[in-house]
Amino acid sequence: MENIELPYDHLIAFQEQLGLSLQELEVLTPYRQAFIDQKEEFAGFFYNYFYQIPRTRVILHHEKMRGELRRIWSSWFESLFSPEGFHSLLSKMWKSGLKHVEFNLDQQYVNLGYCLARQFCHRIVCSEAPMSSRAALLLSIDKLLDLCLLIETSAYVAYNTRCDQEVIKGISHQLRNPITVIGGSALRVQKMVGVESEIHGICEKIMYEIKRLNRLVVDIGAYMDVFQRDSRFVICPVHEVIEGALTLLKKKMGAELPAQIDLDSRFSDVQGDPDDLEAMFYYLLENSFEALGPDSPPVSIRSSVDSFASHFLNVEIFNTGSFPRPEEVSSLFTPFYSSKPTGTGFGLPIALLASRKNLANVTLRVVPEQGILCLVQLPLPG
Repeated sequence: MENIELPYDHLIAFQEQLGLSLQELEVLTPYRQAFIDQKEEFAGFFYNYFYQIPRTRVILHHEKMRGELRRIWSSWFESLFSPEGFHSLLSKMWKSGLKHVEFNLDQQYVNLGYCLARQFCHRIVCSEAPMSSRAALLLSIDKLLDLCLLIETSAYVAYNTRCDQEVIKGISHQLRNPITVIGGSALRVQKMVGVESEIHGICEKIMYEIKRLNRLVVDIGAYMDVFQRDSRFVICPVHEVIEGALTLLKKKMGAELPAQIDLDSRFSDVQGDPDDLEAMFYYLLENSFEALGPDSPPVSIRSSVDSFASHFLNVEIFNTGSFPRPEEVSSLFTPFYSSKPTGTGFGLPIALLASRKNLANVTLRVVPEQGILCLVQLPLPG
């Protein structure tokens, strides 16, 4: 089974968001044994139900050892009501989610399974508990099952995205060595021939494409970094995020960047992950500066509170450089699509990914005969 570390703090956050306290679970104590005594009945009920569905029946037929899944489900049901400790339960639910991927079980059937478990538990409550205790019992059980479903879904997603990430990382890594070898060889050949030689021009084209491929590898790595990073939803000064992005861009471009900054000092803070927001502004600003012509005015960066959505800060990035046709704007956030000859098509997708992770919004629109406006909407504190 894939060894993916238990994200304990993340799972505890689920528990807190559901309002499930350990004290609340104590209401189960007098009835724990009544539930545990029916673990085999639950496993049989579960097995028989999924045996009636053609797709899940195939999975049941692939058991390595007869009765293995019944034992797993019996143990799972017992662990729900065992007093052995909350951390142990979280760990079991996480491993259960990873196990579902091994069995090729689609998440919709996991969701269905929790609906069935809820029904089964409700029947036990109605048969074992007095009317005066049922409401509290049912509420605790529902929260507990909701927590388990969140944990298992999180594990399921982590497992599947890990596979995708490893493939992308592997491709990126495998590209680096050929890029280095081809680029180095082209440079040596270029030095062996005269400038007037046709081969010199061919080597120049190879070096140009090698640089573009190298940028693509770097941007794919940046995309994966933003994708994998857990975002912190904290209060951060928007001017620091933008200045951080500008500093990184200056280092990359090796020159001062023509920017006119006018941020509303009354609304200096926003909510989001500082690293994600810096990455977002880095690529949005890079896109704006690359669009400038030699005689273009500076890129304008200004902020104001959204007049329609007062809980958001609008940050406008405007440039008067060359801009795409209106019908092209919607494609600019698509990976690998670029309107620039040297573009990788990953800058704006990285910015969009970072914005979505932080509950922000990014849109582009062409201002006829003037330029292109990028609007970033960031949540304000409170």
